[in-house]
Amino acid sequence: ETTQDDAAAIVGDACQRRLARAGRPARLAAAFAPLADTWAVPALAKRRPNRRLRCVAQGEPSDVTMLAQDYAAYVRRNADAEPLMVIDDRVPQDGTCDAYPAVAPIVAGDHLAELARREVEPAAAADLRRERKYVLWGGARAGSRWHVDPYGTDAWNALLAGRKRWAFYPPGATPPGVDIVPRLVSASRTLWTTAPAAADWFARDHPGAQIVTQEAGDVVYIPAGWWHATLCETACVAITQNVIFAHNARAAHALMARSKPSLARELAALVRRRRADD
Repeated sequence: ETTQDDAAAIVGDACQRRLARAGRPARLAAAFAPLADTWAVPALAKRRPNRRLRCVAQGEPSDVTMLAQDYAAYVRRNADAEPLMVIDDRVPQDGTCDAYPAVAPIVAGDHLAELARREVEPAAAADLRRERKYVLWGGARAGSRWHVDPYGTDAWNALLAGRKRWAFYPPGATPPGVDIVPRLVSASRTLWTTAPAAADWFARDHPGAQIVTQEAGDVVYIPAGWWHATLCETACVAITQNVIFAHNARAAHALMARSKPSLARELAALVRRRRADD
């Protein structure tokens, strides 16, 4: 379901609005058709073998830098209890770059996308380059520990290669078997890195959690405030996009005001302009 403005997006405006009203995680099966040979980890590494990638293990407070070709070799042979994942925020928020093939935006027309096209304060522009969209690489058993996305944003995740498991838990309570690590609570107050590691948690029973398996071409929607964790069953590449629409703009503004005041001011000004136009 698309509107004219969102024709290039994977998920259309009507679908986005319907899922936002429901306020629950959802998987859209076969929403698009990625080319597996194009988006697999070895293919991306071959495309730009010397590209430096930021690799993280969520139980550690520091990152590791690795060349793409070395990360592909690591994925083939690693046996780590919690394998490193790539979180690449050096991607164009709209359009493509030589490091990645072309892919449509998951959803179009959110407030962050609109701000990125406007002339905004330099600090807000820097935040927008890092806070909106990421390409994620992970080998088998890599994943993200239980967390809540920052700044009251909704999130969309399109799987380009591989198979991934998700677990969801509603806002307002801590998922079963999870401990918050106080030293890693971020300034946004809504993003926590937690124990146990993803592979360890998924190996247990999951009372009360919603479990979803995502295949390549599926899109997963995560409403603001929902806990979620992921585990790559095979090597995976995904693109994830955080968005702010009318339904979560007020909460996002309140959270951004604490640690990203410039972006919060630009968001408030955009909402005021939209209301005046309406």
